[in-house]
Amino acid sequence: MGDAPVGSAEATAVASRRRRSGRAVKLAVSGVTLVLVLACLEIGLRIRADRLRREHFFAIATAEAPAPGAEAQWRQAIRFHADERIACELKPGLDGIVSVTGAPTPIRTNRFGSRGPELEVEKPPGVIRIVGLGDSYMFGVGLAEHETYLSRLGTRLNERFPKKAWEVVNTAVGGYNTTQEVETLRVEGLQFQPDLVIVGFVANDLGPIMYANDEGLVRRLDRSFLVDAVRDRWRAPERR
Repeated sequence: MGDAPVGSAEATAVASRRRRSGRAVKLAVSGVTLVLVLACLEIGLRIRADRLRREHFFAIATAEAPAPGAEAQWRQAIRFHADERIACELKPGLDGIVSVTGAPTPIRTNRFGSRGPELEVEKPPGVIRIVGLGDSYMFGVGLAEHETYLSRLGTRLNERFPKKAWEVVNTAVGGYNTTQEVETLRVEGLQFQPDLVIVGFVANDLGPIMYANDEGLVRRLDRSFLVDAVRDRWRAPERR
């Protein structure tokens, strides 16, 4: 058999280069399209997150405290704190039923906004004070005041060691993380001159500050709202 004509080989090579070039262009276009779609999704999720943030904080800022004995939502029981590292706190003088994550919870707060009876800042002689720092578990979602483990602790200590008076100050607020708890101790807890501090540690303690009104969150580049959405969707079946 004779060799293929030179012109035919060159035409074949040109056609092959064109096909490769065409595939490269298609891949480039597909890549750019994918990037644009992902960017649009990311921007859309950021806009949605900022809208929800504004609605959420407006709802808290404008919520009126519940009337004594009335049923109320959680947003009516909390208020923003001047310290950004605490972010929010329970309103003082509460006395009613508050729905916390869907669980009706009878809540009474003293003038300091702590769950429990009134107490004086100055510790009386012979009193041993315990300050509790925590979130919803220590706060006692769905529990009456006397059913929380801090209240039970105070009752047991007074029964077992009656020669001393034991007082427990429950500063826990649902959603608090470690940063908020430490700052609560520094700003508010230490004024009660605690002899012992109990810290309730749970999984969300290493998470971001809840209720933080971070207006610059949607502009941060160290976090992807799209990745968060995919991760939450992926983990959703595990929580069912």
